[in-house]
Amino acid sequence: MNFYKWLVFLLNYQRQRRSECILITVVLASSYSLYRQWIERKTLKRDCPTVPYINPFVGSTLEYRRNPRAFVEKYSALMGPVFRCHIFGSLHTIVSGSYVREILFNKNFSFEDGTSKRFDVALLIGMTKTEGITLADLRTVIVKSVTVHMKEYTPRVVHYLDVGLREAVGDLAEPKELPNLFSMVQHMIAKASASIFVGLELCENENLVEAFREVTTDVGLSFRMDNVWLDRFITLNKFRMWYIGKFSSLIQSRKSQIIEALKPVIDKRMEGIATKDSSDTTWTRPNDILQYIIEDHPLPPNNKTDKYTYFAHWMIVLVFVSVFTTSEHATIVLYRILQHPETIDELIKEQKEIYGDDIILNKNNKSEDVFTADSVKKLTKLDSLCREALRSKNEYFQLPHTNISKQNITLSNGVIIPPNHDVLVNFWANHHDEELQRDTIGNYDKFEPFRYVGMGRPSTKVGDDYLVFGEGKHACPGRWFALQEIKTIVSLLIRDYTLKPSGPIEFPTDVKTGVPSGKVIIQRKM
Repeated sequence: MNFYKWLVFLLNYQRQRRSECILITVVLASSYSLYRQWIERKTLKRDCPTVPYINPFVGSTLEYRRNPRAFVEKYSALMGPVFRCHIFGSLHTIVSGSYVREILFNKNFSFEDGTSKRFDVALLIGMTKTEGITLADLRTVIVKSVTVHMKEYTPRVVHYLDVGLREAVGDLAEPKELPNLFSMVQHMIAKASASIFVGLELCENENLVEAFREVTTDVGLSFRMDNVWLDRFITLNKFRMWYIGKFSSLIQSRKSQIIEALKPVIDKRMEGIATKDSSDTTWTRPNDILQYIIEDHPLPPNNKTDKYTYFAHWMIVLVFVSVFTTSEHATIVLYRILQHPETIDELIKEQKEIYGDDIILNKNNKSEDVFTADSVKKLTKLDSLCREALRSKNEYFQLPHTNISKQNITLSNGVIIPPNHDVLVNFWANHHDEELQRDTIGNYDKFEPFRYVGMGRPSTKVGDDYLVFGEGKHACPGRWFALQEIKTIVSLLIRDYTLKPSGPIEFPTDVKTGVPSGKVIIQRKM
């Protein structure tokens, strides 16, 4: 942080000399970057084919971003399952096939370190290191307060997905055109997530739900990741993220919304905890993630952050790893269904087979009583469609991992990964590899909704052939809950509404976004 403070000093030192200070900063950062690159190239042995490049700052980044699929397929075919590529500001080792496991199952490779170089959520939301919220803590919270209690939470999640759907689309007395499906889905998931993040009382708070829904978008608007020049300068990029987290009015406004909603509830809960053993207490312990964090992850001692901001940061981090990604995935699934409308009849038929006409068609049945955790698991065609939709998404080089050990790590093919070197996983290659996919249909460039029916490979089962939720020690612990939400959203929509596109559906092929788009007509079934 001393370097950040030095940069702040330079940028604020005498207005008339600001341009000189910026020039000095750029020269110093450029010199340091070139020195690091010289050391990097000297350290990396010629044990691995490398994608040729000319510009030492940009490398192959522009070529990759222009057409990532063509880039990945070209060099994967030319260079095999392990090669090096100057991308995102430095040389990376790219791995695919079975070599993926040698990275994801090795404790000396850190996803947290690899990711934070280009996108550090903690810095972007103004979190301090003394708060001590780590990926390990986050995993513990998700496992102990979500996965373990999934059946218990399911009824309220289904209820608020249904409530959120009706809030998003209105009463629909007449057909309505939606500009996209993402906004509707994101509101549904933000509402349902709030019910288990902060409880039944706070999930009715419109300002809080709005903040949960919009905070990731606001961070994305404040910090764009498509600046190829800043990629080269990790320290400058870190400073930029720190500055945004410290001074962005957009992010500060969302944090204030969350803190304002949480403050009285936190006070009440902490008072309740203090008096829980008293004979005259009337406090009942709430059952949600916030309560678990208050009890098991209290504000660390000697931390300068106030308790309200600390717990707000916890909520924002949870939103980042759940609300946005689940909304994106659910939107992908829905647009694949609309792209292949013949699947709707199959999915409705499956619903009726599992639940029966009398339950599905009876409007008096509460959604939470129909779509239980156990019954949703039986929707095998829908599950196959979800897995296939996510396998087909536009993900190429993902899951950056840094060698955090002080020693070289040698892969089984002899390629050496030196300390502090970054590795990227070639999702696209594995998701289109015939040897890994092992099904009877093949043709992995084509979306086949029921590819996995009867294959024993549900949408939550990770592996070398399915990396959407990671693998090994970094496999997403909340994927069961996320897929249950997605399948419930689809089930609610096809049960109660008819949907059809009113224009072209666009699935992105670049690396800027994974969210498909297209106008949709929605109408309530009579």
